[in-house]
Parts: sequence; C-alpha cells; structure tokens
Amino acid sequence: MTPLISIVLPTLNSAEYLAGAMAGCLGQTHPNLELIVVDGGSTDETLDIVARYMAADGRVRRLHQPANTGKLPGALNLGFAAARGDYFTWTQGDDYYEPDALAVLLAALTADPALGLAYTGFQFIDEAGQYLRDATLGPPGGLWRTNVVGHCFLYTRAAARRAGQYDPAYWMAEDFEYWLRLYRVSNLCYVPGRYYAHRLHAASLTMHNYGRYYALRVCARARRKVLGLSWPAYQRQVAAAYIEEAFAAFGDHAGRRARRCALQGLARDPAWLRNRGLLVLFARSCLWTRAHSQPGRY
Repeated sequence: MTPLISIVLPTLNSAEYLAGAMAGCLGQTHPNLELIVVDGGSTDETLDIVARYMAADGRVRRLHQPANTGKLPGALNLGFAAARGDYFTWTQGDDYYEPDALAVLLAALTADPALGLAYTGFQFIDEAGQYLRDATLGPPGGLWRTNVVGHCFLYTRAAARRAGQYDPAYWMAEDFEYWLRLYRVSNLCYVPGRYYAHRLHAASLTMHNYGRYYALRVCARARRKVLGLSWPAYQRQVAAAYIEEAFAAFGDHAGRRARRCALQGLARDPAWLRNRGLLVLFARSCLWTRAHSQPGRY
C-alpha cells in the first residue's frame, strides 16, 4: 500500500473556483489520498459543489465548522484532527495542484526519513487563470526573512504531532507561524520545480483591504516568538511592512492611510528618515489629506 495523504480544503463561499481546486486534488498521480473539505458556513453554491464530488468520489469528506470558529486556523485544526493520513497538506478553494505535485513531494520525504516537510515552487495566476509570474522561494533558512515555503507543501504526521496545532492568534499568517514551528522541530527541504497555481484576485484575504501588509506584520511577530528574533530586528521588519503599506495606500489615493502607516513605520525604525522617497510621500499625503478634508472637496 502506498502512503495515505490527507488534504484539508477550508471553504467559505468558495463556489467560483472550488470545482477546479477539488479536481486538482482528486486528479493527483498519487491516488491514495483523502480530501477533507471543512466548510465555515457557506451560503453560495459551495455545498452543492462539494456534494457532487462526494457522490462521485469516495475519497471526499465534508466537515462543518460552526460559525467559521477560529477562521482559517480553526478550519485546519478541525480538518487535521479528522485526518487519517500518514502525510498532511492543505490547499485553498481558489488554487489548484499540478497532477504530480503530491507525488513529487512524497518522493522527497520518503527519500530522507529525517525530513518533516518538503515544499516546492508555484506560479501566480490571475482571476481568469492566466499566468502572471513564478514565486521566488529558497532554502529553509530564508524563513528568517520571508515565507519561503509558500503554497505547495507536504509534511509528515509525526512532524505535525511535534509542532502542534495551527494558532488562531496568527490568523493571516497562520501558515508561516506553523512553518517556523516545523523548522524548529524537524528538517525542511526545498524541491525544485513548479507544481501549483496560486490565484490572485480582489476577494482573497491577502488582497483585500491591504491584508498582505497586515500579514507581514504578523509574520514578524511569529519570528519574534518562535525564532527569538531580536527586538530591534523585529521593529525593523514591522516598520518595513508599514512603509510598504504607506506607498501602496498613496498609490490608491488613500492619503490618510498613507500618512498613518508612514508614521507607524518611522516610529519603529527612524532610519527611514533617510529615505527621500518616503519623506516626499509623507509630505504629499499630508497635502492630499488637507485638500480633501476641506468643505466642498471630494
């Protein structure tokens, strides 16, 4: 018997892309898998789509997450608590696997019993599924600076037991905080190649309301807790996230937000005062806010 792989797929009103995500899971060249869909209370056609796949393929199960309790980390914990597999992974309802993704990752893990997690490359696609660019990943040591694991990964049940559950306190960066804990208790391996597609669209959490920059700040907090990142280094990482958001907000003509984020960044890392571009942005955001706060201006 080949090892059983458990895939957890959290959903919440994911109907638009869900069929493609589930088809990518069930179409793997490694057939011995189970797909556990954890639904947080969908009101669109998500449950109908899941029901159709359950009727057609006995490898699919569905769990109910009451009132989306614990959000994404809660869904993952619920799914993996019910998982029967020797190896774990999870995916999102708007992404999809290439057919041999899990076989490639499983081969890496079985070739080296010391490994707890293997991960590989992926591509970014747009709302229509068109290729945008490849992700930039690297060796596990890069976790001190960025999320080098990304979206295509597989880890052992034994490593999951040592790392524990996903932490709802790190929502929006729950995956990254978990990779850090796996990094502390097991060996990680980067497998060259590209075996996954991650969709960028306006409704995704990291794209909505500047979520990416909030996630960067949560990642810095996770490095501080798990890796023991020094306080000055932590402040520099948080400051950089605020400065990035300030530039993005100004580009979106959100002057007040740009000014607020610039101030937050400068308060944490005054070295940004040497950045002429930031000072120009701050001055322009102040002028923009003043002009648009006058009566009769829009």
